Amino acid sequence: IREMDWDSFVEMQKAYYIVLCTTGIPANLFAAFVILTRPCHLSKTTTIYLVALACSDTLSLVWAGTFNLSQLFLDADDFWGSSSGCCLAIVLEYGTVLSSVWIIVAFTVERYLVLFQERASRCFAQPRVARGAVAGLISLSYLASVMACLLSEHRRSSFPPGEANVTERLCSLFSNTSFVSLLWIHTFVCGLVPYLLLIAFNALIVYQLHLRSRIHPPPGESAAAALCRTQLRLQRTARLLLTISLTAVALGLPRFLVYSAGLAGPGTAPPLAMLAEICTMLEALNSAINFCLFCLASTAFRQECTALV
Repeated sequence: IREMDWDSFVEMQKAYYIVLCTTGIPANLFAAFVILTRPCHLSKTTTIYLVALACSDTLSLVWAGTFNLSQLFLDADDFWGSSSGCCLAIVLEYGTVLSSVWIIVAFTVERYLVLFQERASRCFAQPRVARGAVAGLISLSYLASVMACLLSEHRRSSFPPGEANVTERLCSLFSNTSFVSLLWIHTFVCGLVPYLLLIAFNALIVYQLHLRSRIHPPPGESAAAALCRTQLRLQRTARLLLTISLTAVALGLPRFLVYSAGLAGPGTAPPLAMLAEICTMLEALNSAINFCLFCLASTAFRQECTALV
């Protein structure tokens, strides 16, 4: 990639993160306000999970804007390349991203139990359980981010005299070769497991919806009426869940795969570096569009937003 092309890409990144933060942060806060204060016909546990997700996504956008814009505009590599800056970046990045992803996982599992497992739903579909799950997942996410900081490698090395006077700063979780087994266990549990759970439970939900669509009508009711009633009841609840969780997989999984495959980090070729940046931008986009997803999937939420505006 020519230098001019890379400079154009950097300028595009500046505009992208500015627009993302200035629109995504207010939209997430507005979504949380509407869900909390307006009758959106959501259960108490759904309200807890969605408000927690909106707040977590807001923190993720604040962090993404601070980190990326400071690097793009202020050339803050000296700070982020230092040992303390490296640790802070990893803790905040992993903490915010993992919190959002695991909240979506908990929401998906809880909705599956409520929709299709009546006995289990009596235990899990309670506000206190939802609040405890959110608090526990956020705490574990930041604990995992601290472990990622301890596993990461931070190094400074200068080129020999007579060559360009450049100091290379390395701050990367995937560059550590001292604890390879522990590193991959941590990566698998924190990065791959939530996406696998989302894919698995969404597949189960779609399968159960397909089975319920073939339900036999009760006596005195036509098959068409029974089918319509069942589909409306289930799809109204599942539409929002499927929209949020599948979007999280589509926008978040590529970055995990790129970084796990070693296609990003210090010293990578410009095309791969650009690919890694695009995946990071997609992951940040997921934190900004939940308001649009709510409007798309929930008629009641959309009507309440229109009434407020």
